Amino acid sequence: MSLVTLQDKEGHSMKVLSSNGHLFHSVALPISYDEHLENVSDLEVRHDDVLFCAYPKSGTHWLWEVTNMVMNGRAEYSKDRNDVGMLDFIHRDNIDGLSSPRILNTHFRPCHLPEQVVDKKPKVILVVRHPKDIAVSYYNMVTGKKDAANNTVDKLKPQDSYEGKWKHFLDMFLEGKVPYGSWFDYIESWDTIMRENPDLPVHIVKFEDMKKDPAEQVKKLASFLGSDIGPQTCEEIADACSFHKLKKACHGTKDMLCAISWKAGGGLFRKGKVGEWKNWFDDAQNDQFDRVYNKKLSQLSYLNRYQM
Repeated sequence: MSLVTLQDKEGHSMKVLSSNGHLFHSVALPISYDEHLENVSDLEVRHDDVLFCAYPKSGTHWLWEVTNMVMNGRAEYSKDRNDVGMLDFIHRDNIDGLSSPRILNTHFRPCHLPEQVVDKKPKVILVVRHPKDIAVSYYNMVTGKKDAANNTVDKLKPQDSYEGKWKHFLDMFLEGKVPYGSWFDYIESWDTIMRENPDLPVHIVKFEDMKKDPAEQVKKLASFLGSDIGPQTCEEIADACSFHKLKKACHGTKDMLCAISWKAGGGLFRKGKVGEWKNWFDDAQNDQFDRVYNKKLSQLSYLNRYQM
């Protein structure tokens, strides 16, 4: 494990953790990140675990709250933050101490999940979003952070905030030089594990479908999880988890991801819109993105390709 600096064409940078070629957010842990990854790999998986997986900025916090409500059978906001079961930076002892059923939340690729996932086959929820909207949201997140001056790893002061321009961040995103690496590789890795393990129960939730018909998507999620909540409760959950209500509830009732300090106007919840990328991409950037997308993801089997 090492702390590395990712730099754009103008010299603006952000520091991330690197382990065996994979990039992660710079976080403070009492152990090395390599050891943490080994602990996650060895984690005991329970039969009723729900694995909640998403690349950053795919709608993680929104869909986690929906999932939590479905599993509890009522439209009531969780008193916990969504990182309570976050495999990425919660110590294994704390994960082991969670009561069942657990929602194990992560941005990890399949290769960093507990090894028992393939054999024990817990239910997996995979959240996906249009990658151009992800890129825009990611840029606003990393530029909205304050430097994590008190967040130390091996006595260093990592910061994954970023001061560069959008056009240079987009280049870094397309090259996978961001925390958690390439979105394209992330999607391809999930497509591969689903192809190689067709009996692994994976429910795919598209951000855009949730925006279009949230009650119907809540109903489908409830069916996948074996919940017996009725149509009325599905409607109530969809309403409670509408973007503006959830944003207000999370900021008013709990300190979401207290380890992050934000600049004025920053935060995990921004606009939550579909198609916001059209206000950011120029024609050349759009063509550049499409070329990378078509080159890297032309052979997907289990995950439907987004229409660029």
